[in-house]
Amino acid sequence: IRDTFFIERTPVSHPSKPRERFLNDQHSKLLKQSKLISSVLLKLLTQTDLNRYNSLTITKSFVSLEYLSGVNPNVENILGVDPTSFSVEAMGQDSTVFLWYYSFDLPEISSDRVSGELSKMDLMVQLDTLLADYSLKYFEQIFTQNQIYGPMLIWVKNKADILQASAIISNVGDDILVRKFILFNEADRPKPRAGFYVSILED
Repeated sequence: IRDTFFIERTPVSHPSKPRERFLNDQHSKLLKQSKLISSVLLKLLTQTDLNRYNSLTITKSFVSLEYLSGVNPNVENILGVDPTSFSVEAMGQDSTVFLWYYSFDLPEISSDRVSGELSKMDLMVQLDTLLADYSLKYFEQIFTQNQIYGPMLIWVKNKADILQASAIISNVGDDILVRKFILFNEADRPKPRAGFYVSILED
């Protein structure tokens, strides 16, 4: 009588799974940064006066700004984070107006973020419908680990359109990443211009 025996098969390894996990983690990290930038920008532009900024830069988890005001803008209370650097400079002879300098390193946004609704097409339609003075600049595609991103600069040239654009961009879907925001202005002669740098995940 033959002995009964079994052959145990080793499960087939799937080297792509760690790679897929890496890609998902990489996009998730960029997505968290994007939502953080949008959230911070919306808080600042709805709770301060855009015309009073000399400059405002938000990128990844870093914020820096110069703000002209006779009263403390309390930016740390708006963001709920202590500044990494802070200084105040009196402007003029009467010292009733001050230039407030802030920079922040922001904590990572929670994973239970709410996804926006706007697709790439929706974004373009809303920009074209709701903004009066803006332009687009496209850059060469970026290829990263089987993912393709199409970088784009949305350049906006007045206060009303900057506020409207920030509201639109705060509602983009997960395939549109906000990478950087930069504002140029002279608070004593307000004429704000702003750039929204976004990357769109291509199909």
